[in-house]
Formats: sequence, C-alpha cells, structure tokens
Amino acid sequence: MPLSTEGLNFLAIVAAAVVSFMIGALWYTVLFAKAWIRAYKLSDEDIAAMQTAQNPAATFPAMFVCNLLSALVLAMLLATIGEAGVGEGIVLGALMWLGFGGACACTTQLGAMRPMKGFVIDTSYHLVALMAMGAILAAW
Repeated sequence: MPLSTEGLNFLAIVAAAVVSFMIGALWYTVLFAKAWIRAYKLSDEDIAAMQTAQNPAATFPAMFVCNLLSALVLAMLLATIGEAGVGEGIVLGALMWLGFGGACACTTQLGAMRPMKGFVIDTSYHLVALMAMGAILAAW
C-alpha cells in the first residue's frame, strides 16, 4: 500500500508541528519541570551543566524539524486512510504513540535502567502532542 501525499495541507503540517513544539515547551517548563528533575534525580549542578552544554540555536530548530517529520508522517497516514474526522486523527495519533513512540521509548528506558517516572513524563508529552497533531491535521 503506497502512502498518499496527494492533497497534503502543508500549512496544517506546519501548524501541527508548531503546536507540538509549544506543548513540549509548556510540558518541560510550566507543567512538569520540577517533576522531571526529581524523576531523573538531577542536582542543581546537573541542570547547570546541561544548560551550559546545550546550544539552543541548534537544539530547538532540530526539535522543531522532528516535530515537522512527525506531522508529515501523520498527515501522510491520514491521507492514505482517506476521509478522517478529528476523532480518527486523535486515535491515529494515540496509536502512533502506542505502537512506535511509547513502545520504542519504553525499551530504551528499560535498557538504560532509567526511572519509569521520567518515562511517564517524557512519553506522555509525545502522546498528547501526537493526539493534538492528529486532531489538527484531520480538522484542517
């Protein structure tokens, strides 16, 4: 079954990626920053070292490109399915998370012996973001 690119709405794809990026910004600042730091048992020194090592001018655009890729693939799947409403878009986003994002991240988390509380914070962001992207793409 070839994936369809016919009729893709690139404005909707960009909008979905922007919303996903904004959800991530809220997730890791306002909503769950303290819980995430506690989950991974990071010290003030660890946080300072991360902030020093990170180059936002490179990291944030790369993250946005990842959001664009996710939105593009989700849009292609919705186009291949055909007529889909907002509900189907949300369900497809959740299924993408369940079968790919959540499952793959869980294997990494378990293999690296990282705390499951961190997994829940990290992957629930992806679940919410994929569902939001699915809703946007299906509605547009």
